[in-house]
Amino acid sequence: MITTADEGALAGLLSTLAGVLSGFAFSSIVVLLVTGLDSGSGANRVLRACGRALVSSFVGLTTMSLL
Repeated sequence: MITTADEGALAGLLSTLAGVLSGFAFSSIVVLLVTGLDSGSGANRVLRACGRALVSSFVGLTTMSLL
């Protein structure tokens, strides 16, 4: 059985984990933006698709870390 105190500690740990993961997603977005400046038009479609996924994961993880 998980007690209320354990649930609070677990929530804090999961919030920290979500914050760290959103930091990694943000770093990946920056790398994609820098890489996208130098790549050709064929690679731009792939970069845009990856960028959309990373931006949505960044927003979701940031929201979860705040809750």
